[in-house]
Amino acid sequence: AGGERRGEREDAFAVVERLGKKQKERPRALVGLSNLGNTCFMNSCLQCLSNTPELTGYFVSNEYAREVDHASKSKQLTLNYAELIQDMWKAGGKNVTIQPSALKMQISKWARQFSGYNQHDSQELLRFLLDGLQEGLMRPKKEPPWPYDDDSFDARPILEQSERMWQNYMARNNSLITQVFCGQLHSLVVCNVCKRESNCYDPFMDLSLPIPK
Repeated sequence: AGGERRGEREDAFAVVERLGKKQKERPRALVGLSNLGNTCFMNSCLQCLSNTPELTGYFVSNEYAREVDHASKSKQLTLNYAELIQDMWKAGGKNVTIQPSALKMQISKWARQFSGYNQHDSQELLRFLLDGLQEGLMRPKKEPPWPYDDDSFDARPILEQSERMWQNYMARNNSLITQVFCGQLHSLVVCNVCKRESNCYDPFMDLSLPIPK
């Protein structure tokens, strides 16, 4: 099953490459997004996501349609995002702009902090959008393969601990969004009194990095 899914994602890459070659004047979907008030913070995120090949190929090829969770409250958000990405990659002509109004409406509906047309934080919007797409495209949950109450867990090698925690996380949070964006942070906590060490493994969707001055 894993090999088949990897092949499907390779097909998704091919879709993006084919569209890029077909539209030589806009080889990477160079389509503008209309500014709905002060929504440049949202448009910049959407343009970055649009140029993430594995993600965009997944939507442009309609592979996503087989995995939409129709019971999810994020279903419409996912469908509106897919429609926008397809419009951006299939629009023809020069100086093309598209209004992301439908997607903006869904974002405002589920995250009131983004309602209206004022400026907001791009990273906060990106986190919400990825979380929404993750929920809307979640694959069926499975039982975690490893017990959380394993008394011998701390004695196992670090790589084995990490792999077990990752497999448990993916059993409950498997989607294309997780596969493309999610990673795992390993941290070591040491007790100042007894000096006991404890390893922690936390999933993340994005990292905040300082910009050198």
